[in-house]
Amino acid sequence: LWLAHPDELIDQALAEAGKIIGAAQCGRLQGKEDGGSKSFVVASVQTLAREKRMGKFVAKLFAQGRKLALVVIDETHHATASSYRKILEGLGCMTATGPLVMGLTATFERHDEADLMEVVEEVAFRLSLKDALKAVILSKPKSASFDVQLDLGSIAVKGSDYDEIALARGLMSTAPYKATLRAVVAHTRLLRTLIFAVSVDHARALARDLRRLGLKAASVDAETPKEHRRAV
Repeated sequence: LWLAHPDELIDQALAEAGKIIGAAQCGRLQGKEDGGSKSFVVASVQTLAREKRMGKFVAKLFAQGRKLALVVIDETHHATASSYRKILEGLGCMTATGPLVMGLTATFERHDEADLMEVVEEVAFRLSLKDALKAVILSKPKSASFDVQLDLGSIAVKGSDYDEIALARGLMSTAPYKATLRAVVAHTRLLRTLIFAVSVDHARALARDLRRLGLKAASVDAETPKEHRRAV
């Protein structure tokens, strides 16, 4: 069983597993789709966290005389959430007779200081950024910095990171915002570029004003329809 949340990760897991064991062996458990009887099942966390769907899935396994051997959690740093815990408990994970749980994540540390080790008992393998670059798994980055005229000392801190609302407000104030636009236009006009904005409003504003400056730009957030997201 492979647990994932966004549609893109569910699609990706199904596609890659299909290449290895054949698409006929792979099933999707999401919304109205019920492929829970397949050998390799990719389930939406939102779907399987529902009590009725969990009961139906477990009952089907029992009726077929099958037992889960492995549960993979994609983006494990979300696994401390109640929805994930509910699924793990419903499947009998973390018990002597339950399935093995394996987590995958690129961001093991959480800013809210939630303890992932409550869900994952040990780190079996870790690939550092340095080792990934050395093995040429990742391309060596070329970095550059630009003064956007924002005093970070004036931004409130929440936990171990800047307060998102305060940081967005600061970056969207006149001087920092215009400096950001100038830097993007000056250095990325001929390059495909991905900008990580602080908030949804920040992302939408940047896309709108970059278009006004002659660049092709679009924003993507949780509310973006799947079709539009793929087109972008």
